[in-house]
Amino acid sequence: MNEARHSSTHPPADAGADNSADLHVTIDVMGLRLQSRDDLSISLQVYGGETCYLIEDPLSSRFYRVGVTEYTLLSLLDGDRTIADAMARTAELTGQHAMSEEATIAYCKWLVDSGLAATAQSASGGRLAEAAEQSHRERWAARLTPLFQRLPLARPDELAEHFRPLAAKLFSTTGALVWTALVALGACSIWLRWDAFAAGGTHVLSPSNWIYLAGAWLTLKMVHESAHALACKRYRGEVKEAGFMLVLFAPLPYVDVTSAWRFDSKWKRMTVSAAGMMAELAVAAVAAWVWAHADSPSIRQTAQNIVVTAAFMTLVFNANPLMRFDGYYLLVDLLEAPNLSTHGSQWIRRLLRRLLFGEPAPAANWPEHRTWLVATYGIAALIWRVFVCLVLVILAESMFFGAGVVLAILAVAAWLMAPLAQFVKALRQHPDIAARRRAGIVLSSLGAAVAAAWVLIPCYSPVTAPAVVDHWPLTRVRARSEGFVERVAVVPGQHVQEGQLLVQLSNAELELEAEQLRLEIEHSRQRSRNFRAHEDIASLQIEDRNRQALEDRLESVHNELAHLVVRAAVAGHIVELPLQWQEGTLVLPGAPLVAIGRESDKQLHVMVSQEHLEAFQSRTKRQGGFTERSLAAHIWGVGTTRVSLDQVNPRGTTTLRYPALAALAGGPLEVQPRRAPLDAAELEGAGSHEANGDSAVTAQWELTTPHFWAVASGASLAELRAGQTGFVRFWRFEGTLGKVLMQRFTRWTEARRQQARSVQGE
Repeated sequence: MNEARHSSTHPPADAGADNSADLHVTIDVMGLRLQSRDDLSISLQVYGGETCYLIEDPLSSRFYRVGVTEYTLLSLLDGDRTIADAMARTAELTGQHAMSEEATIAYCKWLVDSGLAATAQSASGGRLAEAAEQSHRERWAARLTPLFQRLPLARPDELAEHFRPLAAKLFSTTGALVWTALVALGACSIWLRWDAFAAGGTHVLSPSNWIYLAGAWLTLKMVHESAHALACKRYRGEVKEAGFMLVLFAPLPYVDVTSAWRFDSKWKRMTVSAAGMMAELAVAAVAAWVWAHADSPSIRQTAQNIVVTAAFMTLVFNANPLMRFDGYYLLVDLLEAPNLSTHGSQWIRRLLRRLLFGEPAPAANWPEHRTWLVATYGIAALIWRVFVCLVLVILAESMFFGAGVVLAILAVAAWLMAPLAQFVKALRQHPDIAARRRAGIVLSSLGAAVAAAWVLIPCYSPVTAPAVVDHWPLTRVRARSEGFVERVAVVPGQHVQEGQLLVQLSNAELELEAEQLRLEIEHSRQRSRNFRAHEDIASLQIEDRNRQALEDRLESVHNELAHLVVRAAVAGHIVELPLQWQEGTLVLPGAPLVAIGRESDKQLHVMVSQEHLEAFQSRTKRQGGFTERSLAAHIWGVGTTRVSLDQVNPRGTTTLRYPALAALAGGPLEVQPRRAPLDAAELEGAGSHEANGDSAVTAQWELTTPHFWAVASGASLAELRAGQTGFVRFWRFEGTLGKVLMQRFTRWTEARRQQARSVQGE
């Protein structure tokens, strides 16, 4: 993160536009006599296919790249010639590439402001005092920025010189090949064991690991900056300064390798920029190999800390071209687009001045064909800076609680005061009253638009819930007689016809009772014949009544025996067969044996969280005579279809109806081991075997939070397979934009207060 690399070019053509009042002076600018500083170091370079000159200011450690025409004019400013004479002589020497009078004035003003040239006026006591005061204000402004501090500590150039032979070996073709092989080895080590690495990654951000993570991060940053220094010395550059930047009081090492701008090859400069990231990735590759082969948990955790930290810092910060770190300088040198960040900021300012003051845009200081690049970068970098500042403010408030609020307020004030002060100054000093009036109208209109958006724009939020296709309603075949399972004639998924044998039960007691009843009935008939032969009418009537009772009982037993043969009540697929492998098991009357689902009877079962329960319930209520029940259902591997929400069960449950939706199976629902046995009613309420997949999982695991069962139907569901998963989604109106933002801000601040109180209580 070699933040200390600075570069600039000659002033943009709109430099005067941003300070238009400064050009309306009473003195004859072209009659002034400028003298360039004689301590500047100037070298010839070829950049972007064009010849240019690199100017090094040894006092500020800044570099400036100017064209041939600009350098010619600078070389003619000897203190004896006036600016007009120097411009005329430059025109003679450069011909058609000569600068206009307006461009010459802007360029000379920039030379004076940059300290590269001086006049009698700019070198006067008043001007020097003003410059000193401005520098003093800038230093104090930097010190008062509470989230960023820079502390230079040493000049490591002599130390780095001792390691130049090592740097020559590291940054060579052989070194590049070794580095590539090392990174490939580390990447393969992670790739082949990705599941284990991801599982261990949940511990990386736990509070107990923060101190070790910080140690790994600081070590990597030291390696990172040392690599920048070695790469700079490899090409005989100078490492002028090293120290720490404090971001949220966290130390960030840095080295000043601005001398890399002297290198005539962009590939050398890019090597210096990339050296830190290459070193971090090399260390991360070694750590990845250690993690993959170590047995000690502590060593594996330390290695994983290094890998995660290196990957995060490289992707989010170092390689990010939207921040002026390594990625930015790599992009600038690769595209040969100097001052891309500066030009992007200038493009934003030019746009604002055109919108506010209606000023025509002056000629750009970058090639016309790169305007799209400058504009895109300027907008993206602005958005990223705002995002980073907001994140840092939130982190400051979160880390320091009460003091963090003050720190965040000071940071926001420091960031906003300078641009606001510049805008107010530009508005007050603008010479055109009509332009100032226009700016007022534009700002008022913008404020009115923001206020209107605050109270009028509706805000919707997506409501989603996981879902699974299942047969419903199911035709459940239950045992009507007590018996033991003798044979199961079907398997899950099998198609059966109405009346087909499903399960054969047996009951020896019933069969014995039936045989005994038949014998008793036969004996009763024999007795009845005897009573009739003896004309014992009273005894005959009693015997006939007893025999009728026996026959009724036998008929009942025969019915029970007939029910031991379980047949399909409807045609369909076997979707649930809990007794498939339980032959010989006793079955009581009423126990579910088989569930049959018809292909035409399918529904979408949705698991609704407590957070979204009210939103789903509102979709089933009539509002103004109309109910919007339609939902978008996305089925994985199929696509999106429309379904209608039929009902939402108001009773929550932790029963894992569908294990396919559990996090254990890659689903969205968090589960935990079941704390109480699953009763029969809950087990029966689980999904079909075809959609459920494994009732044992349902019996062993439960949801961490209660969910509510909703049912949706649709004609297209009949074409899907039971067990296919997906999710449903619809948009819920939350209120106006202002109301939603205020609610979320209130919830966020309340959460922060509760966290602060809990920490203070501890």
